[in-house]
Amino acid sequence: MNSLLARFLQQVHPAYFMEFPLWSTAAGEIEGEFLKVRLASRFVPVADETGQALGMLAQLHAIAPGGEPIGGEVLTRLTGVSETPVVLDRFIRCLHLLNFLQGPYVGNGLLLPVSAALLVRVSQDHGRVFRQIVDQLLLPSPRIGFVLPLAMSSAAEAVGQLQQSYARYGFETYLALQAEAGDRCMRLRPVLRSV
Repeated sequence: MNSLLARFLQQVHPAYFMEFPLWSTAAGEIEGEFLKVRLASRFVPVADETGQALGMLAQLHAIAPGGEPIGGEVLTRLTGVSETPVVLDRFIRCLHLLNFLQGPYVGNGLLLPVSAALLVRVSQDHGRVFRQIVDQLLLPSPRIGFVLPLAMSSAAEAVGQLQQSYARYGFETYLALQAEAGDRCMRLRPVLRSV
């Protein structure tokens, strides 16, 4: 087990994610589990509207007990009770953070998708819990941004409030853009503080 995972399991996991197993694979990647679905991280480059590189976007790779990949919408349906969607969303972001920190991504920013389920259930102080988790790891943290769901593109006021909340905790905010034919990497639009 690597030292980063050991620190996470000792300092963060008991307080937030006791119901979610986490381990290191033989290949050195960190994986987790939710309701027998294996969770892993993948990273893809992202750019802004002009093609300027923004960093690496974390993507969830979920594998059913039978070995077949499943989509995030299946996980969303599995979390239809109480606070599970919030905890699962945070757990997945932590899984991505751990894999990013031990991967070959030095100098890149980390962009983490935020689920619509979390945004519906958490009404304020977005970014506070994740900041506490990052700070407990006692590591120099990379530049971290949160990617809001595409459906929020038309909700300017809500997006502005989320941006201010995330910025208060040192995080950037991005909106996903529709992919265009020929795009080699996903495009995001930074949400800038309104003056």
